[in-house]
Amino acid sequence: MNLDFSNHLVDFACWFLVMFKENHEVINAIILFSTLIAIIIYTRETFLLRKRSEENVNLLKEQLELEIQKNEPNVIAYFDSGNSIRKILLILSNEGGGIANEVKAKIEPQLLFTEANFEKYFYKNALFNQGITIAPSSKYVIYVSFIDGELRKMFDEGKLQTEYTIRIQYKNSSGNSITRTIEQSIAQFFYRIDPEGETPIEKQLKEINTKLSGITSAINGTKKSDE
Repeated sequence: MNLDFSNHLVDFACWFLVMFKENHEVINAIILFSTLIAIIIYTRETFLLRKRSEENVNLLKEQLELEIQKNEPNVIAYFDSGNSIRKILLILSNEGGGIANEVKAKIEPQLLFTEANFEKYFYKNALFNQGITIAPSSKYVIYVSFIDGELRKMFDEGKLQTEYTIRIQYKNSSGNSITRTIEQSIAQFFYRIDPEGETPIEKQLKEINTKLSGITSAINGTKKSDE
């Protein structure tokens, strides 16, 4: 049995040598083609593996950045009325997840105040000097001004500065400084309805209607006298 197998093996070897000798070009072509296919598959798999690795690295970076942002302070500033018809407030709010240290603000141009001696007290606030600390989800509120008759008259005449730039600077827990510039307007507070329930424009229209009614009445009275 072993002898027969040996004989068959020898016969196969002889056949292979004969075939290789007669078809070596075809066999070489097959080997070359197979090698080329293997190289293409290897290159593609290497590219896909590298791409997946880069995607995983980018995903980890994004997750890390999001985690860092969650713990970073995010201070914004804006004017508000605090649900009051006459008041203007300056509010600084920390919308981030970290404590904002040494928060300082600068308002340009300088705000106009109608209350006597209030300006010097306003700018002595720690916000404009040594800075303050604002915890996450907390607000710092400063009274700015009261909308009195003088301010409203200046606004109606177009003499009141309404557009302001608020520059904020603060530090995060690592001591890194963050600067932000915010554009704000106080014009919207002058369009609100006053305690009498009328806007300035409505008051003017009412006065005009009253005067027109008076003129109409006077004309009608004159006509009746002539008759």
